[in-house]
Amino acid sequence: MIEAVAGGQLVDQEGPANGHPDWVKVKNAAGTRGFMKRMLLCQNDPGQPSEVPSNLLKAYNDAIVKATNDFDDVRYKLGKKDPETGLVDCSGWICFVNRLAFNAVNQAAGRTVFTSATLEMLNTHSDHQVALPGYRVGQIISVTDIDRLDFRPGLLIGLNFGDYDWERGQGRVFEIDHIVQTMQTDDGTLYVTQSSSGGDGVNSVRLGRRGSAGVPAVGWLKTMSQLLESNRMHVIDIFGLANLTAPASMGPQADEPLELGTPDLSRAPPG
Repeated sequence: MIEAVAGGQLVDQEGPANGHPDWVKVKNAAGTRGFMKRMLLCQNDPGQPSEVPSNLLKAYNDAIVKATNDFDDVRYKLGKKDPETGLVDCSGWICFVNRLAFNAVNQAAGRTVFTSATLEMLNTHSDHQVALPGYRVGQIISVTDIDRLDFRPGLLIGLNFGDYDWERGQGRVFEIDHIVQTMQTDDGTLYVTQSSSGGDGVNSVRLGRRGSAGVPAVGWLKTMSQLLESNRMHVIDIFGLANLTAPASMGPQADEPLELGTPDLSRAPPG
């Protein structure tokens, strides 16, 4: 039996379908259960990003901004993961800059705020860089909730531009094929940093706004409005995975080094 779910109707998500992470089991108010494509759903009231101590947020952001400036001559190449070779794709860039930023936060805190397990979660393609952390913390922000979002550094934004041959068969939950990240310059302006084919590699673009009545749309969010409106944009807060509460001992955890090493990039899928 096939039933339709109307736009705006609430359903409970009960977990992914076995062997098909892009499909989820849902239950409606009447108790009827079935399966839906996860990319057709958006989370009800996902809330706002975490409150982050200003010194840790600054350490994180400064590392991202510096890397974006230092590697602005790196070109885009699908499947390349290390910008120090001169080539990197979008997910490779996100994993690379977050390793630098995680280490900067850990050093600023004098303890392990971000773990190697969290970094390893980003050693994958762009879709899972959103889906895996988002499911872990239970917060994936989509559609109109993005318009209400209090943007700050540390937000990862996944985009589904289309259906490409290279992304098929990878179990992409939202069919995301590009990912960017927010950062902030000294004057308080928010940007996205990315490695993109359209931007000829590592680049940054002013985040801007989508616009509303009497307020013109500007920047990157203006250009991505159609993707947002069609539920092809999803946002997660990487600080949702951070240990922001200091333990009684301010030293690093005994089983976790303060300096996070480079993940095994040979296992990272393209895109």
